[in-house]
Amino acid sequence: MNPVLALYRSTIGKKVAMAVSGVVYVGWVLFHMVGNLNFHLGADAINSYAHKLQDLPPLVWGGRTFLLLALVVHVASAISLIRQNAAARGTNYKGPKKSFATTSAAKSMKYGGIALLLFIIWHILDFTVGLFGPVHSVFNLYDYASYGFIRGEVYHDMLLSFGNPVSALIYIVATVFLSLHLFHGAWSAVQTLGFESANTRGIWRSIAAFVAGLVLVGNLSYPVMGIVGTATGALEAPPTWEYCGYYDSCPANVTPAKSDAH
Repeated sequence: MNPVLALYRSTIGKKVAMAVSGVVYVGWVLFHMVGNLNFHLGADAINSYAHKLQDLPPLVWGGRTFLLLALVVHVASAISLIRQNAAARGTNYKGPKKSFATTSAAKSMKYGGIALLLFIIWHILDFTVGLFGPVHSVFNLYDYASYGFIRGEVYHDMLLSFGNPVSALIYIVATVFLSLHLFHGAWSAVQTLGFESANTRGIWRSIAAFVAGLVLVGNLSYPVMGIVGTATGALEAPPTWEYCGYYDSCPANVTPAKSDAH
């Protein structure tokens, strides 16, 4: 048998696979959050950032493929470990009694992970596919919501999504779940990969809390500023439509701007 496959089939192998794939996603979440901070700099900043990424197809699709593989490994390992734990509880094995904190953390990882998986699907359909554009347009505080989803006009699309109070609430709740998942997951990964010791336990726990807190504040800022900005009109400047028509046809009621990007 292949030694890598043999290792993965073991309990420790699955835990290591979860830890490594989890670390990959911690890095991605931080990268994604930092890039999206351009939203606070205005339409030109976030649209230009997104456009530069889309002009690098090997990087974008290579990254998406890698992240998809990491997600499959992470979810498959989690499901397998959950099944193993369930089977063990069905036997007469008497292991050490787990604390309430440990049990609560395990439950939050399990159900929080399911919620995050559903959110990932929502997020892709919302900002990559634009499936919910018509839904967002029904009840929205954003003046230009009737224009719907426009590929390439990221600033407009973010206001379209966050100008819908229900959509904004989904992102806020998902961010809380994500931060909790990152904290417990990062802390568990450090233990699984053997980096923790009696002397460094507090340091690693603080690092995990800092990363989770950073993601919480950063990712909450988009829906919160989006809903506040559209409600007050602070972010209601007419879109530049710089990239409208660059990727897809512009909606009939939108006139694309003449830009060197085209």
